[in-house]
Amino acid sequence: MTVTERLNELQARTVVEIERLQDFHVFTGHSYGRYHMMVEQGHISDTVVNVRTQTNMSSQDLAVLLLKYLDGELPIVVTYQIVSCFEYFFFEFLKILLQDNCNALNKKKMLSVENVLDASNLNELKDFLVDRELGELRYGKVVDWFSYLEKIINLKGIESANVERLSELKATRDIFAHNSGIVNEIYIRKAGKLARANLGEMLSLSRSYVYESADFLKGLVKNMSESSITRMLKKTKGHD
Repeated sequence: MTVTERLNELQARTVVEIERLQDFHVFTGHSYGRYHMMVEQGHISDTVVNVRTQTNMSSQDLAVLLLKYLDGELPIVVTYQIVSCFEYFFFEFLKILLQDNCNALNKKKMLSVENVLDASNLNELKDFLVDRELGELRYGKVVDWFSYLEKIINLKGIESANVERLSELKATRDIFAHNSGIVNEIYIRKAGKLARANLGEMLSLSRSYVYESADFLKGLVKNMSESSITRMLKKTKGHD
């Protein structure tokens, strides 16, 4: 596939995956609410057992628990997945661009003789260099991701507000993954002026926040992909 074909395919696959997660969020919530309604109306009256944990629960208690899941565990799961999905997109996006233009790689990095000898051909060596550089970048700040991207290709429409919003969203994902959703200094630093809670507070994950975050990521994916393709086509035709 050509570079533009690979970028189009990556964009389409990422948007489909985020929309699958949006469906999971909405339809799972719908089923939770429907179960609660059916129990309240007396259509369901039984006992549910989790054989793994030996938890025994009436349908009434389960209905209450599901509503807690709806605004508790469910948005955490969805947020974690949509952010991870975007991260995968972003670094695959960079990889495609770097494989097309290896001159953008950091030329000051050392390369051992072993690395050279382990590669069976030049393309494999280039892939090693790309993977190594992106592996180091992955653990940096979101603002560093976009600074690196700008060195490879100057995209239009990626505003600082987009970077700030993504930084807060990723910080939200990280705080639930590593600190049970309780705000610490790391979240405050990463989220910056968009921090949504104070130190020691429990960070909220409202339905609207998760819905809008997924839409934001889809828009960012499309913007990055379409802008890069447009710029490449202009360059091919001899325009800056």
